[in-house]
Amino acid sequence: MFGLTALGLSRGSNSDSRCHPTSSSGITIGLASYLVALEGLWLWKKDTTYRDLYHFWSHIFAVNFAMGVVSGHRHGLQFGTNWSYYSAFAGTITGPLLSYEVLTASSSKLDSWA
Repeated sequence: MFGLTALGLSRGSNSDSRCHPTSSSGITIGLASYLVALEGLWLWKKDTTYRDLYHFWSHIFAVNFAMGVVSGHRHGLQFGTNWSYYSAFAGTITGPLLSYEVLTASSSKLDSWA
């Protein structure tokens, strides 16, 4: 259609499924910290500006959380199909990213929104 082969499309899909959960996790952790700070400032200073900012950013947090969960499921499915060859090829790069995501992002996504 656009001159792309099946190999090119699968590589694009693979890189897309690697980027979204990892970047979503970092953004979710940062937004959770920011939301805690905004709510603390709202409770401390009683200024409604902080409350309004909190409500605005909480909606973005919710969308980012949902996108991270959906893309994370696809991420795990693609890892399972060809993991042994992939880990032998790119294990030194993906290992730290996966450990960061598993140890911090996955647990804090659920904890911070609850």
